[in-house]
This record gives sequence, C-alpha cells and structure tokens, in this order.
Amino acid sequence: MNVDKRKVIIIGIDGGSWNVLDALIEKGKMPCLKSFVENALVQNLESTIPPMTGCAWSSFQTGMKPGSHGVFHFIQFDRDSLRFKFVNSSAIKAETIWGIASAHGKKVIALNVPMTYPPAAVNGVMVSGIPVPEAGPNIMYPSGLYEELTARIGEYRTVVHHHVYYSQGLHFFIDELIKTLEKRRDAALHLLTRHEWDLAMVHFQSVDVLQH
Repeated sequence: MNVDKRKVIIIGIDGGSWNVLDALIEKGKMPCLKSFVENALVQNLESTIPPMTGCAWSSFQTGMKPGSHGVFHFIQFDRDSLRFKFVNSSAIKAETIWGIASAHGKKVIALNVPMTYPPAAVNGVMVSGIPVPEAGPNIMYPSGLYEELTARIGEYRTVVHHHVYYSQGLHFFIDELIKTLEKRRDAALHLLTRHEWDLAMVHFQSVDVLQH
C-alpha cells in the first residue's frame, strides 16, 4: 500500500502586504522570500467583510464566510449577560482545518495562529495566537508543551503590545518586536524538528504590530 508522506507547511506573515514586501525584496532585504516568489504563483487575497482580524483568521481556519462561522470582530454581544465580551476560538461555529486534519489521522502543528485560544485538543500540538493571555501552560496543547518549549528556547513571547511603544519609545519597541519574532522562529524550528507533523503553520505577527 502506498502511503502519502507529503507535508504541508503554511507561513503566515501578518500585515505582509505585497506593497510592503515587494519594496523590501527589490532592496535585497528578503532573499529567501525572493526565491519563493520567483518559483511560485503570487496573488493578492481579498479579506473578509468586515476586514477584521478576528473574522478574517476564523475564515482562514474554516474556509467559510463570517456569516457561517459566526465571528465578526474581536468582541461580540452576549445575550445571556447583555454585555459585550471578547471572542475566542470557542466562538467559531464551524470545523477548523486543524480539527479536520486531526480527524483524518494527520499530525498537526499550529503555532501562534490568531483565534486559536483556548487551544484545541488536536492530533499534535497547538500554541495559541491572539487574542491570548500572557504566555503560560494554558495557551498550549498538550499538557507539558509549555515546559518543553520554554526549556528549549527560554521565555516564550506572545505579542508586543502597543503600550510598549508609548512608554519606551520606537527603538525599544522595534527591538522587542525583533526578539518576539526570533522566539517565534526558535519555537517553530523546535516543534518542526521534534514533533511529527503532516500539516504545520507558524504565524509571524511583528510586521502587523509595527504597522499599527
């Protein structure tokens, strides 16, 4: 029996619009991405309506429009308490790519993908992305992954908040974004080399935060 051993990896550069990336490629700043572009089909993707992070990344995970998966923003009205509350992965009313792959016996790695907190019990590992609390065991699956990851790479970083810029200035803010990006890289390399996977994704957010 022939067994399909092909793997799929998705690298998300949040805020990485081509009008930004093309200029950097032309200046020789991104040689690896240039190599990808020269050997791939490149297209602009339309966002969701509304073009908000919460619903866009929920659509990415489900392949559905917001009206079908139920997420339209980072907040939603709770009919029971009659208050607005922050949404998380439990608000997604559809199967995600991680769940579908897991159900078919595929090994999954999902690292920092928005709208994955709280993490799902996937057939593999999941490190939640925004909106997410500070880094800790509760943002990762399975149990023990936080201890494993921090033992390997040290402190894990989730996101650099805007108040760092206002309190510490631009240069410190950029340094923190770079450190966070490097931690994400280190976490990705560890998970990809130490865990089995058929479908993997790592999401980098520093570009998006900087532009905001």
